[in-house]
Amino acid sequence: MKLKRSGLININQRGFTLIELLVVIAITAVISGGISTSIIQIINGNTRSSNDMTAVRQVHESGYWVSYDSQMAQSLSVNASAANGFPLTLTWTDWEGIDYVSIYNINAGRFERQRIEYNAGGTEIENTTSVIARFIDSSSSACELFYNFKLPDIGDEFKIVYATQAASGHIVITQGSVTITPSGSATVAGSGSPLSIDSTSGAVAWEIFNSGDTISITADSTDTFGTWTTTYSNIMVSTITDADYDTAIDDRPVLMFTITAVVGTDPLTAIESRVYEVIPKPTL
Repeated sequence: MKLKRSGLININQRGFTLIELLVVIAITAVISGGISTSIIQIINGNTRSSNDMTAVRQVHESGYWVSYDSQMAQSLSVNASAANGFPLTLTWTDWEGIDYVSIYNINAGRFERQRIEYNAGGTEIENTTSVIARFIDSSSSACELFYNFKLPDIGDEFKIVYATQAASGHIVITQGSVTITPSGSATVAGSGSPLSIDSTSGAVAWEIFNSGDTISITADSTDTFGTWTTTYSNIMVSTITDADYDTAIDDRPVLMFTITAVVGTDPLTAIESRVYEVIPKPTL
């Protein structure tokens, strides 16, 4: 006996209407868009965080190595012809008579450290260059050597004196006023010699070339304060006039070292900038 399969159809069953399909598609698109946005935000957040950490690490490494060499340096010099002061050159001699030179420069975003060693006879025994940091912005990174001074009384005076190498720099008055007088072949920028400046004058450039050159700074008012910078640390400073023995002049330069790292592109750019003030060892 053969059995016939019944083909019963439920007349209550029906498919989706076009409107329902469109609604489902629209909802799916909204959900997908939200998920995509969340994923993009997570990716961007991770990228920004990674850029931040990279920038901090580059600045930290730069500061570590410059501070390390500066603590041993017996002589520091910066490049007076460059707006940012680089290359920065540090030299010292150890107890065995080995001479060391560390030269820091920024080259195409790389912060480079050139290390040169000479034996006691003056023969070069090592010369290597290494990249200690990347993504360094040369336009916002800089180095300079500066001293502070205090001239409490009118007539208090000190001199910047040529030592063993030509040097240049700037003089800035933060309070009071002074008269600057060059001698020999020394020069001071500005009209008039001697030149009078105060806290509104800004940075005044000076330069000494030969033995015997001096730059005299004399207080024209009480409680005069300021700073002066130099491109070469082995410079001599002498106090000429100090009626009350209260003139104060830093006898060692402070290395002001600013380094800035820029990692990534907008809108995910990370910028890290730090200023290091390094006081070299007392024998400088």
